[in-house]
Parts: sequence; C-alpha cells; structure tokens
Amino acid sequence: MVKKNLEQQIDDLRDSIKLLEEALKKGYTGDKKYLKIISAQLRALVCSGSRSLNPLLIELAEKKGMPLVCYGPPDIDKNEAKHTLFKLSGRVIGLEPFSPAQCRYELKDWMNICFFVLENERYTPNDIIRTVAEKEGGAHYDKELSEKLIKLRTVIYSGWGPEINELERFLIQTAEIVIHFGKSVISSCEMPPYIW
Repeated sequence: MVKKNLEQQIDDLRDSIKLLEEALKKGYTGDKKYLKIISAQLRALVCSGSRSLNPLLIELAEKKGMPLVCYGPPDIDKNEAKHTLFKLSGRVIGLEPFSPAQCRYELKDWMNICFFVLENERYTPNDIIRTVAEKEGGAHYDKELSEKLIKLRTVIYSGWGPEINELERFLIQTAEIVIHFGKSVISSCEMPPYIW
C-alpha cells in the first residue's frame, strides 16, 4: 500500500471542500438530495470511530499544528439524558459563541459531545453524520433506517425559508464550519510563490 503525500491529501481536501460548497448551495434551496453529498463529505473529513475512518481535515490540521476551534452547546451528561424527553441548546456549532452557555471545543472533541437528546436518545455529531452517510446513501445504502435517525427527522423548524428538520439544520451548520476550516488548512499548506 502506498501512502498519499501531503500534496495529494491537500488536493483531496480541496476537492471535498468544493463538493461540500456546491452541495450546500443546493441544500440552502431546500433540495434535500444534496444532504447525501454533504453527509458523505463530512464523514470523510471529520468522522472517526473505526479503522477505515481517517478524518482528512482533522488529520491535516493536526499535521500543521492548527487548532480547529469551534463553539457549541455544553455536553449533555449521560445521567441527565436518561431522564430527558427533549433537550437542545441553540445553535449547534459556530466560530464564535452565540450565547454565554456555549462552550469552546476543538472540532475533533466537539464531534463526540452529546448536543441533543430526544426521547432519552443521545445524539453526537459523529453518530449523526455517520448514520446519515451510511444509511441514506452518502457512503452506501442500507436496507434499514436507524430509529434515532427517524426520531431526529421529526423535529421540524419553519420560518422564512423552506421547512427544515433538525437533521438538515445540523448538517448545514456543520458543513459551513467545515468549509471554513478546510479553506484555512488549504491556505496554510499552499506554498508562497517564489520571489526572484
């Protein structure tokens, strides 16, 4: 097996960020089929949990010594989640705190916090992204849908734009931050032009 060099990894990251940007534009219009592309790219860039998952963005940022700092809701304690019907704390992820309750995280740590509880089920960013990508066709298709995923789709927001559920809101907000971080990592890896 031949390992990719840094330049090849940066090219992969650049391609993934471009795909993510294009899918996100479609996602903003309410075209839900692009959520599959978003979930697949997020899975490749930031998810961990098995030997086959090597989060490209997080690994490149670590190689460059770049902290990927984000803000999100506090981690919901496992004991608290056991007795909770519904709990969600504001914006899921941002580059700045949106309220005093928001906590500072490294992106790789944020991926494993419980930010949402619905009917005693805990949801982490890593679990949600992987479930969508692995069950709904982002990475492959599965014959069954997870109960957690079905429940998450029941939380609906309506407002000025098209109706959106919690799953879509989460994927869109996460994609926005990952695009920002991806561009920062790409910029840090590009060589300055040679000056004669």
